[in-house]
Amino acid sequence: RAVRQAPGSGMVRYCHGVACTMLNRPEKALSHLKTAERLSPGWHLMGGVKLWQSRALQALGCWEQADAALDESLDLYPSFGFHFADKAYLCLKLGRDAEARRHIETARRLGWDPEQAERLWRRLYPNSPRIEADVAIVRALYAATEPGA
Repeated sequence: RAVRQAPGSGMVRYCHGVACTMLNRPEKALSHLKTAERLSPGWHLMGGVKLWQSRALQALGCWEQADAALDESLDLYPSFGFHFADKAYLCLKLGRDAEARRHIETARRLGWDPEQAERLWRRLYPNSPRIEADVAIVRALYAATEPGA
């Protein structure tokens, strides 16, 4: 209803895109997120738009595109540790294991421990059919980079 009432609002499109991603409707999410990006160039929340685009693309199995979108988000929010846990996950999916471990180490340095990463992962993607597998991957990445391991 909000999109019908304000089709030219980047904020409305962004919120709808986030909701669609969380509801595991990635195609619809991408449509709204791309519209939000077009309507709001230079927007202070563009890093969030890019993060959610990455998550929708991940849901579709478009790993390279998801990685590129997440890189754009990282450029805008370089101190948000969760992004690095997400980046590590993508690197693992793309076969870049050593890079994945480096990103988890960065997430740790930024204060993101495995429990925080798992908690946010579960909150952001509650309807993902891959949630348990994804969380297991993130746990394994953290375990592999445990200091002294």
